[in-house]
Amino acid sequence: MQVSFQGFRNAGVERLELQRTIFSPVINYTAVNVELTNKNGKDLDNFDKILKTASNQINKNFLKIALNKRGENLNNNHSTKIFYVNDKEIPINRETLDTFGPIARFLTRMINTPNEDFKVSKDYLESEDVINSFIDTQIHPSTDLIEAMHAPDTVKKYAKELLDEITDSIDDALS
Repeated sequence: MQVSFQGFRNAGVERLELQRTIFSPVINYTAVNVELTNKNGKDLDNFDKILKTASNQINKNFLKIALNKRGENLNNNHSTKIFYVNDKEIPINRETLDTFGPIARFLTRMINTPNEDFKVSKDYLESEDVINSFIDTQIHPSTDLIEAMHAPDTVKKYAKELLDEITDSIDDALS
């Protein structure tokens, strides 16, 4: 059975990996940035409370879920995870499960959405919103890079990575 879900559009990812130097730890920054809609789903309405608590300064209908993970070795438990919702740091704990539960369910749906249901507007790809969503707004990525960052398989890959990190952190918070 194929699920047709279009409660979002203009989904893209950011990925930054900095390798360890003598003076700094390994840092991975991963973010999924997506415009929520009420078309064939009520995601914009469903995330109203979260968007009011952590509003997106670039576009009020966008949800940006990010993880800044740093440590000596990111493949073990010796790392620090800092989660952000629309650039607002929100720790995962028992009190914030009402924020991260819906985010985890949304990421799961996004991952399971058929590629043909991912909609990215050409106007959006050419807008300042795309540029302003980058960590360093001095960087103006090429058109090819912007398109690659909005490709369904790329978005799904990093949405899955974020989902796994959120799920692990929720499990840790509940144990």
